Amino acid sequence: MSIDMVNAEDGGRTVEVAIEYITRLEHELAATRAELCRKDDQVKSLSKLVDLFRITWRSCYKYSRELEGQLAPLLNPRTRQEMLPYTVYS
Repeated sequence: MSIDMVNAEDGGRTVEVAIEYITRLEHELAATRAELCRKDDQVKSLSKLVDLFRITWRSCYKYSRELEGQLAPLLNPRTRQEMLPYTVYS
């Protein structure tokens, strides 16, 4: 059935409805595509935050281990007594 036949049969209403439906689908598709792009950007941002957290966590862990190594002599009571004469008080 051609478009001319449809127009002749129902005054063009079928074609009009089909065009409206296709237009609405195009708008929904564009909105869905935009939403997916936003979600993709959010996922990328979240992934960057997770990576930043991992880097920060590793740095803090490494620093705490270094600090623990430096403070270990101060936490040992015997070493602390040996260091007392060299402690500077302000």
